[in-house]
Amino acid sequence: RTLAGSATTAVVPRGSRRLLQRLAFDTVHELAAGERARIAAAEIEAVPAWHPTRRWPRRTDYDALGFLVERVWFAGDTDLDPAMEELRGRVDVALVPIWGWGPSLGPGHLDPASAARAVALVAPEVVVPIHWGTLLPLGTRWRHGEALSAPAHAFAAQVGRAAPSVRVATLAVGEALSL
Repeated sequence: RTLAGSATTAVVPRGSRRLLQRLAFDTVHELAAGERARIAAAEIEAVPAWHPTRRWPRRTDYDALGFLVERVWFAGDTDLDPAMEELRGRVDVALVPIWGWGPSLGPGHLDPASAARAVALVAPEVVVPIHWGTLLPLGTRWRHGEALSAPAHAFAAQVGRAAPSVRVATLAVGEALSL
């Protein structure tokens, strides 16, 4: 709701436009893996992600997607899959999730070791770890506070072993990366 506005375009999985019908997006592009949309000067390609998509009993399944924009890969919520290697040679910067929220992971999420294997498959120049360090269930910080920082340290070490030529750029909240 905060992002919706007359100057904002949304890109969503095919068939999910109706979920945004009450929001004031200027344009909504529905894509399936392999399809593309142009927004201003940027071409956005939907690429597969491997994550459970059926979470609620009456919800229709939508494809789990990541996006490739100008050689930047946003992996989305995903698990490791050998098909990620199809992105090799097409990605300069990868935004890869390395954890979920809370002290444990459910299915369809990368941990630091599997995220590093994904990076090795794709072989970007730079990887930015995402989806870590921001949320813990209420009241668990005293017991699981290390989950807010440990995944980033473990991921950097794992990438150093699995894909030593890839630079890891771990960003603090609000920090920018110049390329």
